[in-house]
Order: sequence, then C-alpha cells, then structure tokens
Amino acid sequence: MGAMDLVEGIKEVAKQIKAYKDLPLYNKIVELSKQVQDLSDENLQLKQELALKAKTKFQAPYYFEEGSDVPLCPKCYDSSGGQTRSHLTHPSEDFFGGHGRNCRICKEFFKEGPRRTPFPQPPMRNYWE
Repeated sequence: MGAMDLVEGIKEVAKQIKAYKDLPLYNKIVELSKQVQDLSDENLQLKQELALKAKTKFQAPYYFEEGSDVPLCPKCYDSSGGQTRSHLTHPSEDFFGGHGRNCRICKEFFKEGPRRTPFPQPPMRNYWE
C-alpha cells in the first residue's frame, strides 16, 4: 500500500465520518491526512537526496558527479550536506597562490601544487647607461 493509497483511504473514512456528523473525529482524520501527506513529501525528498548522494563519489580531495570529470567544491558540498553542488573551475589553472581551482560560490581556492608557469620577469635594465 503506497502513501497515495493511504491518503485516499483516509479521505474515504473522513467522508463517512462527516456523514455521521462527528465533527471532532472528522477534524482528527483531516489532521491525520495532512500529516500523512507531509510525511510522504518528506520521504520523497529524502529518496531524491539519497539518489543524488549515491551518484557522487569522493576522490581526494574532491567530490565528482557520476560521469563527470569536473570536481565539485568540497567546502560547499560538505557544509550543505550534499545539497550545494558547485563546480570548481575546470581545468585547473595557475593563480597567484599556485596551481589549482576556484569555487565560484564560496570563493575558496584549492591549491593542487605550485604554479606551472612562472611569473613573467621584467626585462633587465642597465641603469649605468
């Protein structure tokens, strides 16, 4: 018996009770029906969250969605319990602090190593000439 069958059953009982004009019992049945609907909605949401988490794999130091090579921001993912799925810059790039990726939401920088290309050096001037 699914949640929708249960809600329909409760509605049918409510109609029968209303016919007998038992208002307190009818109000209890209506309240129970609302609670069942709320639980059903919450259950659906939890199933969707679980399915989404099942499609996410952790490969240190990042999370990856199934079938994607673009990492998710671990700070956003962890702090939201897996709800925020912010993609990091891809591919990784050279930044002032080193080579790595930035999150567009939390602005966190995840360093993967030193810069791959050095800063350009200004041309040497001969001050004696």
